[in-house]
Amino acid sequence: MIRISILSTGYIEYTIELANSLSNYVDVSLFLPSNISGSDEYSKLISKKVKCHLFHLPRMSNFKAVFALKKVVDKILHSKPHILHLQDSGHPFLFLWTLFLRKIRIVNTIHDPKPHFGDLMTKGRFGVYLGRFFSKHFLVHGPELRDKLIKYYNINKEQISLVPFGGPTSLISNISTKIPSKKKEVLFFGRIWPYKGLKYLIKAEPYIREKISNFKIIIAGKGEDLEKYKKIMKNPNNFEIINYRLGESERISLFERSYIVVLPYIEASQSGITPCSFSLGKPVVATKVGSLSYFIDHGFDGYLVEPRDSKSLSKYIINLLSDDKLYHKMSSNALVKSKTTLSWNYASKCTIKSYNKVLKIKS
Repeated sequence: MIRISILSTGYIEYTIELANSLSNYVDVSLFLPSNISGSDEYSKLISKKVKCHLFHLPRMSNFKAVFALKKVVDKILHSKPHILHLQDSGHPFLFLWTLFLRKIRIVNTIHDPKPHFGDLMTKGRFGVYLGRFFSKHFLVHGPELRDKLIKYYNINKEQISLVPFGGPTSLISNISTKIPSKKKEVLFFGRIWPYKGLKYLIKAEPYIREKISNFKIIIAGKGEDLEKYKKIMKNPNNFEIINYRLGESERISLFERSYIVVLPYIEASQSGITPCSFSLGKPVVATKVGSLSYFIDHGFDGYLVEPRDSKSLSKYIINLLSDDKLYHKMSSNALVKSKTTLSWNYASKCTIKSYNKVLKIKS
């Protein structure tokens, strides 16, 4: 059986989901920092099939992080993997110890090839630049992201594979896919930074109100100061704002309440919100940016509009809120996709195919 070691210092929930699914087919050792926000909650999600190794990781500003990573490298070598799978190059300091990993083939998932506009939490691309020199193969979540790796980092197309991903199984297993019967609630969920285009959804509200009276827009997430968004709300009573990190039970309740999910982004890489929404039978209205069109089929399980176009955004939101037959059809299509090409099982099979390519094993 192929032995895989996965190292991640970010994208923790994604990494756990992938490791759990991969463990049905290969031997998986997972290396994660123990001192991250929500670590207790995350540790409960890890499958018993996965060999989990937790380690303390000091901040990057603390030079002790360099030596902490050396200990992780030693543990990885002890697990004798055929492949080391990194998330976003693992850590900017990992390159200092790659000489010790020279006999191991490294696969690298790049989630964000370039920093997002206005996102103060997104780190620089230093790790991606370095990743070019020690990675045999790269995984991305859409054709647009592959094109960025080629353009900005001069990586060969043959070294890049497209791999989708699924929704959070911890959320899905506890939630009802029953369509809400009360007020039709439109959900904006996730981090709030300029690139998320929240203001365009807010500006769409008066257009929606002209056609639909029984609706509300929920804004749930943290990021920049929301005061500037509140100032452009024409009808504040049509909005509900949840401006803190939600616990699991709160997230479950929020998605259960929601009718559709809207992603009005002005730029993006990928979005975990889309597969999550589809897994719950919620159609998505999104913009044509990043890999969102890789996840959403226009008119089948959601709608795609041009960024910064509040009127078009409102048009398709109105379509879904006003036509129950259309809504049920799209909801059903979204559920089917979540169990096929946007499932973790499918994602793990695509990932293993890339492993086999690196190891020169015929699939």
